[in-house]
Amino acid sequence: MKRLVVMAMALAAFVATTGRAEEAAAVKEESPLSFSGTMDIYSAYVWRGLFLDQHAVAQPGATAAYSMGDAGSISANVWMNWDLSQKSGHSKTTRTGGGIDELDFTLTYSVDVGPVGLSIGHIWYTFPGGGFPQDSYSTEELFVSAAYNNDIVTPFVQVYYDYNFVGQGFSADPMECLYVSTGLNKSIEITDQFSVGGALSLGWGANEYNNAYWGSEEGLSDYQAKVFCSYALTDNVTVGGTLAYTGLFDTSYGLDRDDASTPESLVWGGVNMGVSF
Repeated sequence: MKRLVVMAMALAAFVATTGRAEEAAAVKEESPLSFSGTMDIYSAYVWRGLFLDQHAVAQPGATAAYSMGDAGSISANVWMNWDLSQKSGHSKTTRTGGGIDELDFTLTYSVDVGPVGLSIGHIWYTFPGGGFPQDSYSTEELFVSAAYNNDIVTPFVQVYYDYNFVGQGFSADPMECLYVSTGLNKSIEITDQFSVGGALSLGWGANEYNNAYWGSEEGLSDYQAKVFCSYALTDNVTVGGTLAYTGLFDTSYGLDRDDASTPESLVWGGVNMGVSF
């Protein structure tokens, strides 16, 4: 019941925000500054093959972006994970569920070079429910990504450098602290309002990265397949859904691998909501 109350409150807040966004969109002139918000509710929190929470979570986010035309754009994003169940072992306990256990901040610069979309940025990971700032796994990453946009399928590669938790403050070889995700992504417009798509990805970690997160040497760590859909309720509001299957290449990988309740693969998914103005 508590979980249903929290989800209802989140949906009510989303609807209220939607109304304000539509009013703002109706009166504003064309501007290089834009804002967007998301609310995802999933059956689990899965990150790079780590099953961080196998119970329901809410993941809201907000982004402000500034377009510089052909010179690209810069954006600032804040994102959080809110455990909706008190059964999570990675969060504080509150009467509304596990509470907010992760709060991330991201700065990104993006630019298109012909059909290739390039991005570079920085992520700050913080964990308020884990004794932040002294006793937590808060860390920072630099990242670069590239995607080849075309009408057939979009291949992409994303490279992350964890220089804090993994690199111990730049003391380790940067090439040994990398996580790389590569795969294919495709979205198809069924109508002007409705689209469907899917994505396949593989995750690979260097020596120091895999040792920090998996206790293993470099190599392929995880894989994922997902399908998704999106429906535009208005020009500014979308709703949709995601269904994903995530697995590990090595059955020794994963948090609490000695615990029989920790799976080697997981089917998870949920609903997605978005608003932009």
